[in-house]
Amino acid sequence: MALIQSAWGGTRVEAWMSPRAIAQTGQYASQVPQGANQNDASWLYNGMVAPWDKFAVRAAIWYQGEANADQFESKPTPFQVGYYSAMLQAMVADWRERKGIGDFAFFPMQLPPSMAPNSPYATQMGKGRMQIRLAEAEILPHINGRTDISGMAVGIDMGGKSAWGYDHPPNKNEMGRRMALQVSHAAYADQTPLWTGPVVDMITRGDASVTVHFTAATAQNLTLKDVRSVNPDGTKNDCTLCCAKAPPFEVRIEGQNWTLVSAADTILRNASVTLEGLGTSLKSGEALEVRYAWRDFVECVLYNGDMLPLGPFLESIPAVNLIQSIQESAKATVVPFSSGGEGRIVSPPMGFNSWNFYHCNIDENTVKAVIDAIAEGPLKAAGYEYVNIDDCWQVERFPNGTIQPDPVRFPSGMKALSDYAHSKSLKFGVYTAQGSETCQSRPGAFDHEALDGATYCEWGLDYLKNDNCMGQMHPQANTSWIRFKAAFDKCFNETHREIVTSVEYCKAGSKPGTYGPAGCGEWVGGVANLWRTTRDVLNTWESVMSNIHNNNAMANIARPGHFNDPDMLQVGNVGLTVIEQYSHMSLWCIAGAPLLAGTDIIHASNTTLDILANPEVTAIDQDLGLNGAIQGIIVSNTSTTEVWRKLLANGDIAVALLNLGDTAADITAVWKDIGFHQDAAVTVRDLWKRQDLQKGVHAKFTAEKVPSHGTVMLRLSPHEQ
Repeated sequence: MALIQSAWGGTRVEAWMSPRAIAQTGQYASQVPQGANQNDASWLYNGMVAPWDKFAVRAAIWYQGEANADQFESKPTPFQVGYYSAMLQAMVADWRERKGIGDFAFFPMQLPPSMAPNSPYATQMGKGRMQIRLAEAEILPHINGRTDISGMAVGIDMGGKSAWGYDHPPNKNEMGRRMALQVSHAAYADQTPLWTGPVVDMITRGDASVTVHFTAATAQNLTLKDVRSVNPDGTKNDCTLCCAKAPPFEVRIEGQNWTLVSAADTILRNASVTLEGLGTSLKSGEALEVRYAWRDFVECVLYNGDMLPLGPFLESIPAVNLIQSIQESAKATVVPFSSGGEGRIVSPPMGFNSWNFYHCNIDENTVKAVIDAIAEGPLKAAGYEYVNIDDCWQVERFPNGTIQPDPVRFPSGMKALSDYAHSKSLKFGVYTAQGSETCQSRPGAFDHEALDGATYCEWGLDYLKNDNCMGQMHPQANTSWIRFKAAFDKCFNETHREIVTSVEYCKAGSKPGTYGPAGCGEWVGGVANLWRTTRDVLNTWESVMSNIHNNNAMANIARPGHFNDPDMLQVGNVGLTVIEQYSHMSLWCIAGAPLLAGTDIIHASNTTLDILANPEVTAIDQDLGLNGAIQGIIVSNTSTTEVWRKLLANGDIAVALLNLGDTAADITAVWKDIGFHQDAAVTVRDLWKRQDLQKGVHAKFTAEKVPSHGTVMLRLSPHEQ
């Protein structure tokens, strides 16, 4: 692990942004200073960020000097609310986009005060600092937020005059500790120890009070604590009564003046703060606003029991009681599912899985972008409909046992993503494992299958991948599968929506370590829709060939609605040549395998999309076969070539001519080997070229000079005279 530091003190955010990022801020782009010094547009980006574009990044820490705060002072017009927020959001999105590896974690440091409380500029600069602090808080994950996988170290209580000024905290160890807790939580999904100060959940109002509710886990043992300030002359003010004199909460009826809530009327409760004594003015029915720590130098701060502070916030409260509106909203009709009718699946599922490309680096905004890319591109028309998240979406279980999505990567929850996919006429799925832990040491499904099955049904899921690792497991490998099937059958009876079940794995042959239909192959179709027959596919030619050959040994147990699964597609990923990617797709389709693209669909090349979305090739995969023989097989081979065939439902035959060798080779499909009478007249169509090659062909067809590791994919149809 290495740390790259790009730093220049006292600089503005625009200097760290690319021209593309600045352009994406719309109306604010015209206000960006141009020139050739460290605070002008893209100056520091070009010299201190762009050189690192080729490096993979796990996280970025933004310890920016908040120099944009002086805009309020230096501009004759008022500071434009939203300017810094637009800039910061665009910068984060652009930095992530340029890496091309998904959204890495991003961590702003909310800096200490910029100057002493009685400084001549404190009031004006403070207004700018508040806008910056709001923008930093907006970076934090929240429902329908623009940025996930982020955290903020709050430092508003850490001010003090040092050799470098007031915004350089003397206690840098504590600032570092707070940032380390955030990085551990957001970048590495560590749920312990507590990583943050109190997190606002919602705000409700009574006749003469307002209550700020915090998430319970972050707000135990709340306390208001005086913060030692520094006078302009550098002398210390112990501030032993700051909270008594100037509590940090203020309330106002929208459009009127702010009123400080007295210490006596600031009531700390379990995971909430109630602001009382607001009189009868709240009965007017007007909207309210609440703000906390709304000044540059804060002298009273709310802490939780781990002495982590609440960051500044400004929130509006609707005229109606928020709890009532939430309850009414919960009764609203859910977006209906309309992606192809109700009922059980018959053909192999087609869609996307996050693992091969993103691994654990996945979040809800990336998933939404994948959904949009499929819905708006050629993949949807080709039949791709499932968008599935693999491991790392879950972090722990709630006390009642319910599985908890990662709050920094999926703050809106899984149901929101499921609804989003359904609104685009697509389907949505997640991952679990039958052990007590997943392969990435997240909570597994062991002894929670019934609860998880009910939860997934409630979320509106359409697909579950059930892996076979790790930790404590049932003595019988199929126990987890049977329990999930019972839960999903109940869900189907209630909703008429099938949750497709993919399990790992069923490869048992008649002898240990061998592949074939014996053993689990005799019963797996009764508890799952698809089952892995191989190890994980890697983006190498050797792995692709190993998986498809082992999968071939299981051919006679596949049937409509129940499929052998040689694992996900590596088409589009680095490792396979383009020729090998065409072969990979050809073999998966002739084998009637599930087609789950495991690449960067958002930025997929035209070549990748041409391979994945060729309608004539995917039609072979989706064909139910002659008399339900859905899986194609090897019918002849040499040491360097193979001929695969699949009998299609209309009497045609699909053929794949595969060259395993290191040089080009001629490969022949013989009619009697593939299922035609040798005297049959046949039309030969090349499915990748989408053109007929010959008509009225008898006995055999030879594809000449098939390139090394290449495949010619054909559809052979009885020739009509």
